[in-house]
Amino acid sequence: MKKELLDNEGLTLIELILTVVLLGIIISLIFAFFQFNYSTFFRSISKYDIQSNLNNVSRFIEKELRYSSETNVYEDKNEISNGKKYIYFENDSIILRTQDGTKNKLTDKKQVTIENLQFILNDNLITYEIKGKSTSNNQEYTVKSTIQLLNIKSNRNKEGSIIEYIYKGED
Repeated sequence: MKKELLDNEGLTLIELILTVVLLGIIISLIFAFFQFNYSTFFRSISKYDIQSNLNNVSRFIEKELRYSSETNVYEDKNEISNGKKYIYFENDSIILRTQDGTKNKLTDKKQVTIENLQFILNDNLITYEIKGKSTSNNQEYTVKSTIQLLNIKSNRNKEGSIIEYIYKGED
């Protein structure tokens, strides 16, 4: 037993090289696994932020328009006047313009740039479509929704990128 311990001369160069190569392969596999998960996590967070931003705008539009007493759709910004509310597309953002002319951005330009906003008024239904693009990965997103206007009975059919609306008692 004592002789076997004294005969042990250590590791050979080949054993050392094989150990280093195997350790390198294992570490590179672990790194690739973590790198994949890290990039997938941040892509999903980016996608969630953009979809959340567009969905929040969609819910806001729905809340604003559902109980309006008068609604018109225009294509030209020259039709905008004071005294009524407007939602429209301008400079890669969706804008809410209040009765006094104050403009409020509804989208966060750090996350998403708006490419198109379209309203279609058909009787007492408004269908709108918001197209946006991620600022981080240029992926396009679309939100489309239809709202039933509860206080309007009409047979108007209009299409445009600007919606004008008021509530009873505000005009």
